[in-house]
Amino acid sequence: MGIKMMFKKYLSLLLLSNLLLFSFNCRSYYDLNIKDGILNLPENLEQKVILLDGEWEIYWNIDNNWKDLDTKLSNPQIINVPSSWNKINSNSNKAYGYATYRLKIANLKKDTKYYFKIKSQSTAYNFYINRNKVASAGTVGTSKSLSIPQYKVNYVPFEPNEEEVELLITVSNFHHARGGFRYPIEFGSEKLIYDYSILYAAFELLVMGSILTMGIFHLFLYYIRKKIQSYLYFSLFCFVNALRIIILDNYYIIYFIPEIPWELLVKLDYATTPILAPVFLEYLRKMYPEDVNRFGSKLIFYASLVSATITLLTPPDFFTSILYLNNIIVAMAIILSSYSILKINHYKRKQSQLLLIGTGILMLFAVHDLLAGSRIIEEDLKLPIGLFLFFIIQSIILSKRNSETIKQSIDLSEQYQKISQNLEQLNRNYSKFVSREYIKFIGQSSILDIRCGDFSSKNLSILSSDIRGFTSFSEKLNPMDNFRFLNAYLKRVVPVITSHNGIIEKYIGDAVIALFTEGANTAIDAAIEMHRVVNDYNLYRLKKNNQPISIGIGIHQGETLLGILGEEERMQTSAISESLYLASVIEGLTKKYGAKILVSVDALYASDSFDRFPYRIVDSVRLFAGAEPIGIAEILLEGLDETSNLKIEYKEIFERAVYYYLKGDFQESSNLFETMISQIDQDEAARLYYERSQKYLKYGAPPDWETSSSYED
Repeated sequence: MGIKMMFKKYLSLLLLSNLLLFSFNCRSYYDLNIKDGILNLPENLEQKVILLDGEWEIYWNIDNNWKDLDTKLSNPQIINVPSSWNKINSNSNKAYGYATYRLKIANLKKDTKYYFKIKSQSTAYNFYINRNKVASAGTVGTSKSLSIPQYKVNYVPFEPNEEEVELLITVSNFHHARGGFRYPIEFGSEKLIYDYSILYAAFELLVMGSILTMGIFHLFLYYIRKKIQSYLYFSLFCFVNALRIIILDNYYIIYFIPEIPWELLVKLDYATTPILAPVFLEYLRKMYPEDVNRFGSKLIFYASLVSATITLLTPPDFFTSILYLNNIIVAMAIILSSYSILKINHYKRKQSQLLLIGTGILMLFAVHDLLAGSRIIEEDLKLPIGLFLFFIIQSIILSKRNSETIKQSIDLSEQYQKISQNLEQLNRNYSKFVSREYIKFIGQSSILDIRCGDFSSKNLSILSSDIRGFTSFSEKLNPMDNFRFLNAYLKRVVPVITSHNGIIEKYIGDAVIALFTEGANTAIDAAIEMHRVVNDYNLYRLKKNNQPISIGIGIHQGETLLGILGEEERMQTSAISESLYLASVIEGLTKKYGAKILVSVDALYASDSFDRFPYRIVDSVRLFAGAEPIGIAEILLEGLDETSNLKIEYKEIFERAVYYYLKGDFQESSNLFETMISQIDQDEAARLYYERSQKYLKYGAPPDWETSSSYED
């Protein structure tokens, strides 16, 4: 059934192509044999077009000097037109020169309107009727400097007053590797020449617009789905063909860009010629990679690019002299394309019959135009019709493939939808254990990429927080209530950390270790907000008749190693750093100094706007024997509770007391610290300094008292 349907499609397309081929405004031609520069017209000229090809007289090195022409009329040289003059030119460079061609037409009907259609010659011409100049293309010159080449099609109306007319066409060429009268002049009635040309031009432009639309559409498809490169090469094939329609034969581009340089036009012509077949070959290879030889297609493709590059970078007289290279490339591409298409059809690949039909139709029209161009058959060139049908069939092939791909995609999407949902949920669950930011820190983009031993070194601010007295507090709760309490607490404070771009490094019971990449500012902001959240949480707990809690927070900054520890079957994230340890130690000092937030002075002063936080320097502490002392600052929380407000109020007195203490005036410092204790009962830092001052007054200060206290003091 499938073969029958395909045969019907093939037959219908073949009939359509033949109908278009032989019925589209077909013009027939007189097969007249011009002899010795004379043409005798038939009676029924209105029914057919005459091509003025055959034997013309040629006169070398004569442009518009008719006296020289008249002296040589008695001994003319005969040449077949159209043809290149390279083989008979006597100049050293056979392509270069100038000459005048002459033809006499007899049996004209007086007062009848005739038309001439004169295509471009190599590479400039003047056309004369009875030695009156009626059309030209470019500037005919006697040397390269005086000659200006141009491609142009001229339509010349003519009403004879006599039955005989003399036609002269002077051609010069100094810019192309082949010169001469190379395209025949069409002669006939207005309907057959001018009206038909307009209709044919409209059809060609319609074909060009259709091909261009196909190219843009498939380029858009390629933009959406870049993996399907056949869209790209098909769109390129469309664009090159559309370009060639407007730059060749009738040169429609001149109507849009009248001043387009001849050299650019000829470069576009010869540069696109070797590209067409290789681009189509690459399109085939992307469609059927298993059937098109990769090495051969690549070799032809790059050879065509080299040829096109030479054409664009060299002058026309050079690249037109090596056109045989283009012919070799095109021939190789056609041979490989034909072999590949037959192979594709032999193995019955998808849409192989359509591909064979489309290519067959294109070849049918190409052969037709080859026969028409050689005047073996007397008909017009109709390759645009073949191109139109060919591109429609290729679009059908790509559309069928696209629809199959879409159907497969729909089926696959339905199959993988549940898998995708499960993977998405799994990914969300994984990110709860290892944050995406942490993965980025160690230089990976996904949890799937992490490996044991991955690490990165960063300068980070580290926040360590702990619930005061949690051990005794938790002993009053059963295990379930312990977990409920911790989760309720963490549910409130952890979002504060993440909202300030902090990353949870680990939970250790009630303790939270967090990392900040944006400096101590964000860590301090997060710590302040955590205390306010805990304060609100305590109000909620009191309503439930539950014991309120308090937390201490320590912050330090320094180089920290982040990485993955363990072995391949069991890994975990870890941060290794002295700074991590110091942050934890500083957090422990909050109990000693009665502070809610302690920050190392190094971390505080490293922030870019530390002065926006109310703070006081509480001590300089040597955390372990032999270590450098670390300055400790207390962040004062305005409006949190009465003690915090009093600490801010007496901040100046505290700093003055510390000044006298460091100066060694223990009596004055004792007095000031005593005043503070009397006003702020829970100021443990003032109490500690008072006790030290009293001790040093009574027993004397130790040798290194002014440097720092020890962690154990």
